[in-house]
Amino acid sequence: MTRKVTTIRFSGHEMEPEIMPGDTLYIEDNKHVKPGDIVITTTDDEPLVIGHYFKVNRKDVLFPSNPAYGPCILKNGEIERIIGKVIGLARSLRTEDKQHEPN
Repeated sequence: MTRKVTTIRFSGHEMEPEIMPGDTLYIEDNKHVKPGDIVITTTDDEPLVIGHYFKVNRKDVLFPSNPAYGPCILKNGEIERIIGKVIGLARSLRTEDKQHEPN
């Protein structure tokens, strides 16, 4: 079985510290999500939304990792627009701000 995986460069803060701005996310094209999966979807209000998927009081909800952000309650039908779930990430260890000089 072949899995379709795409990558995106993450730029938000809602998933910090788990996922940081600049991280490359590997997204599996998979509409079958389980509680706790990190999913990416579209909504009527936002082109891309990311969060931990849970079912709460019969509603589909995405929770951010960063407590400064609130949950995203998906409206009827929006769960059908799931792009996929995050199956991995790559993070650069280089920092553009710091200059490393040999000792």
